[in-house]
Amino acid sequence: MKKLILTAVAAVAVIASTDVYAQGTVDFANSSTSYIMDAYNGGAGGVATRVGVADKIAVALYWAPLTDENNLTQIGAAYAGTLGTGIGNNPPGTGLFSAGTRTTGSATTAGSSAWFQVRAWELTYGTTYEIAVAAAEQGGRLALRGVSNKFSSGTGGAGTPPSTPVSLVGAGKMESFSVVVPEPSVIALALLGAGSLLLLRRRK
Repeated sequence: MKKLILTAVAAVAVIASTDVYAQGTVDFANSSTSYIMDAYNGGAGGVATRVGVADKIAVALYWAPLTDENNLTQIGAAYAGTLGTGIGNNPPGTGLFSAGTRTTGSATTAGSSAWFQVRAWELTYGTTYEIAVAAAEQGGRLALRGVSNKFSSGTGGAGTPPSTPVSLVGAGKMESFSVVVPEPSVIALALLGAGSLLLLRRRK
């Protein structure tokens, strides 16, 4: 009898500790209020179009605890599945993705809030946003890339059974953003100018 009581107590303790330390969950998808836009290939006349399959854009979700909003870390794998399904100029489905559930780091417990950001980049330049940003030019240009606004959101996963993942779509959350080829930085332009001056001096 004592054995049974002890086993039951241990089981309750395990369930309680699992619930206490569970991490938050969110549904990593966007909607018509948060399209991913292409301001390079489709940006003629300054009007961006929604990303299509041919753009080969990947997306990843970045998370940070509420206490450290600048320490964003990728959670879960990058998603490139059916991002931008559709053909032509802005058909239904372009600019949209649905990547399933993502789980936060341990600093965000189930049901609590955290900071999030979505980052998108050209997959042919690298398997992560950071690799694509650091990649050398291909075909005379750098990678298309862009980031969403940083926003806070509640999470799911609390309770028994765990509550459903919280959507990242809605007022005050993720907004539409564009992928672009970055302009040369001021420092890069200054170095280029300095190099040109040196060459002119040597020729003289």
